[in-house]
Amino acid sequence: MGDGPVQHECIPQAILGMDVICQAKSGMGKTAVFVLSTLQQIEPVAGQVAALVLCHTRELAYQVLKTI
Repeated sequence: MGDGPVQHECIPQAILGMDVICQAKSGMGKTAVFVLSTLQQIEPVAGQVAALVLCHTRELAYQVLKTI
């Protein structure tokens, strides 16, 4: 995963629980923003769902799956 301006701007806000709206071209790191901030905040418990990610397209769902 890259370390671009989208991550620098959005990840710290998302980790703090702030709402984040991000619009950027493909490949700019938007998926990394929500994956990394979500993983940072959860406390996994064996056998329990810790996070649910809803995607509006199948392609995005596959991208998220590969990122996790």
